[in-house]
Amino acid sequence: MHAPSVRARVRALECVCRDAAVSPLIRRGSAERTPACPPPKLSKAAPDLPAALEPVLAKALSKSPLDRYSTCGEFIALARAAAVPEPHVSRVRLAISFGLLALAALAGAAISITVDRLAFASAKSARHRC
Repeated sequence: MHAPSVRARVRALECVCRDAAVSPLIRRGSAERTPACPPPKLSKAAPDLPAALEPVLAKALSKSPLDRYSTCGEFIALARAAAVPEPHVSRVRLAISFGLLALAALAGAAISITVDRLAFASAKSARHRC
């Protein structure tokens, strides 16, 4: 008997992670499920988890060992990255930010025009003196 392959270990780790996340649904359906049946969708079992985790966990649970992650470290790194929630910016805050940016751009343009006119006026008066 040989030791389990790395890809088999990745699948085992993913099963443990999935069971920890959605154990009630998996246990409830495990009597009816066979190895040929796909596991329940993570989005149905645990809708509060980030949607980006679904493809990461699906790849680790793949039936074919060649389709799984090469190492547990690769799986964990991708699962961590997928589990980080996307930053949420409210529409009001975004509108205020764009408004302030536009105001700063207008102020910069006004200062630039004023400086240009002052410089041009002083250069013009200097030419008339000669």
